[in-house]
Parts: sequence; structure tokens; C-alpha cells
Amino acid sequence: MNRISESSVGYPLIQEAALLTLTFGTAAEHITIIGGLVPHFLVPDPPAHVLPHAATRDIDFSLTVALAEGDLPAYQNLESGLRELNYETPVKEERWRWERWRDNRHFIVEFLCPTVRGHGSSQYSPRGVGNLSAMPMTAAALASIDRQSYHLDIDLPDRLGHRPSTLRVAGLGAWLALKTQAIHGRSRDKDAADVVWILDAWEDGPKGAARTVKSGPVYGHPIFKSSMELLERHFTDENSWAARAHARESRKAGAGDNEDSLSTRAITVVKAFLAAI
Repeated sequence: MNRISESSVGYPLIQEAALLTLTFGTAAEHITIIGGLVPHFLVPDPPAHVLPHAATRDIDFSLTVALAEGDLPAYQNLESGLRELNYETPVKEERWRWERWRDNRHFIVEFLCPTVRGHGSSQYSPRGVGNLSAMPMTAAALASIDRQSYHLDIDLPDRLGHRPSTLRVAGLGAWLALKTQAIHGRSRDKDAADVVWILDAWEDGPKGAARTVKSGPVYGHPIFKSSMELLERHFTDENSWAARAHARESRKAGAGDNEDSLSTRAITVVKAFLAAI
């Protein structure tokens, strides 16, 4: 049983994720944590040469193919669980994003799902049931293939007490593919910074990360391969947007180096990883 330190910058979100998972009941087997919370699990003790991982306020879940394609009772359990915890959709047109306030903190939960055949919309729910949707993303199909279960001993929020919880978290290969598709699909600096951070913070750095991915279940998968081709395209040189995005985000987090040096570091790290896979 793992114990998460209450001093961890991600602890409030991990508490919230544990509460959501318990509230979802058996439907929790169909969801995997992805996004900016994952590095807190995969690299709980980063080396001294990297800054602590920047906090995120989002909890991103990826749905399994079975749930996305029509396990209606489980899908309805997700929506019921959200409402039980007083989550709401702030924008009716974006029913894949839910939020609530707790202890003066703003929590956002977002749902992604694998691309569903014959469905071209920006959000999806099986047979249009309920108010909960998920945003289709090709790489989300990897999250249920490459994931790890973390059995945590955690204090739940809302004064609910202390109890064991199980959280299913994306493995490194699936997470990198998802983050790369996020870099490709939107302009959010933290996506690029997250990729560089985890490769740099991994045991034995980018070469160690490459060994982990090569021994994992999605290495060789067409979606993973195409995602790594995208990663190479976005980190071409020090002036590429992704390298500069990493530099901007790192400066915000307190890195002492100038942006040119940070951009060069980003390219060095990503190219070392890609060369090793």
C-alpha cells in the first residue's frame, strides 16, 4: 500500500481523484487517469537536477473502449457520481468538462475517450444518453492498454476519513502519446513542458524512459508510433514552438536559466529519447 505525502503539490488533486473513483463504484474500472497528474505517480521522487513538477488543477480521465462504445449503466454511474459530489458543467456545449469548488480550490474533471467509429463530433456519449460526454482522441485507446494500478492509503476530502483507494494511472508510453497529441492539437505550454520534465526526471533520464517504453505494452502500436513521429516534428530545433513552450513554462516554475538554454535542453532531452526508441 503506497502512502502519498500530504506535502506533495499534487496531493489535493490525488485526494479528489480518489474520492471520484470511489464514488464511481464499479464504473471506476473503466477510467484511467491521464494528463498532468500522472507525473506525480510515475516519478514520485524526481532527481535534484529537475524542478518539482508543476501543479495542475485538472483531473483528466480516459474511458475504456467498452465504456465509450455503450456500457450504459457504467456510463450513467459516472454522471451520477459527479452530481453526487456537486460537480456541474460550466459550459453546456462542453459536457466532457465538469467542475466544483472545495476548500477554496477549483477542481476541473475532463473526460476523453478513444475515437469511436462513425462518430465525427468533438464530444461523444454512447447513444446520446445523459449529460456526460467525452472528447474523442486517438491516443486514448492506449490508456486502457498501458496503465498501472496504485493502491493508496489516503485521507479523503470532505471530512470523509481515511481509507485505502485504488487509482488506475496511464503508463509512460500511453501518457507520452496522449501528451504529444495534446501538443499537436492545442497551444498550451504545459503540455510540452510536461513531456520534457518526465523524460528528464525519469531514472537514467531519456534513455531510461526509452527502455521503459520499449518494454511496455504499447511500443510498436501504430498509434504510439505515429505519436512519436509527431513528437519529433514538434521538437525539431531550439526555435520550435514546443521547445520555446517548455522554456516559458520552466521560467514560470522558477528555473534560473534563460529561455534559450531551456529550449536547447528541451531539444537535447527529447532527441535523446527518440534516438533511443
